[in-house]
Amino acid sequence: MTRLPQILITALATIALVAGCATTTPDIEPDVATTLQNQVVLVAEEAASGNHQAALDRLNDLQAELDEAKAAQTVQPARVDAIQAGIDAVRADLTVLIAAAEEAAAAELAAEQARQDAADKAAEEAADKAAEEAAKQAEKDAREAEKEAERQAREDEKNNEEPGGPGNGNGPGSGDDED
Repeated sequence: MTRLPQILITALATIALVAGCATTTPDIEPDVATTLQNQVVLVAEEAASGNHQAALDRLNDLQAELDEAKAAQTVQPARVDAIQAGIDAVRADLTVLIAAAEEAAAAELAAEQARQDAADKAAEEAADKAAEEAAKQAEKDAREAEKEAERQAREDEKNNEEPGGPGNGNGPGSGDDED
């Protein structure tokens, strides 16, 4: 769970106090004070749970309730101004927290992409190195096979030139010639 910055807690507490802790005062009607207090509680719960966007949505609901009360003149202008100042302070805090969360998410996404790119590059380099080493080994094996083939050809040629060397026995020097 995200810790709520002290400034946000202070602003929420200010709104709660201004929104109607004292419902017996003539500058706000008791049912309006209760409605505003309930909205403040919803904002505080969402903010405390780290759900800043939902807290901002609840704050917008609180703003709508305040605007409605102001239009109906169920809250005196001085009290409206005080409540509005608290709403504005909380909105600013929530906006900062939302932006910070978005930046952190974007940074994490970028870091993950960088890790993936690095892993892909390392895999590609390893594959290239393995392919290069396999090609070198294949060239070496081909040279050795060629040398072996040449050696075998020379040996076969030498054996075919020697009298009495391996052969089928019907060639010259086999001793089976009839004159």
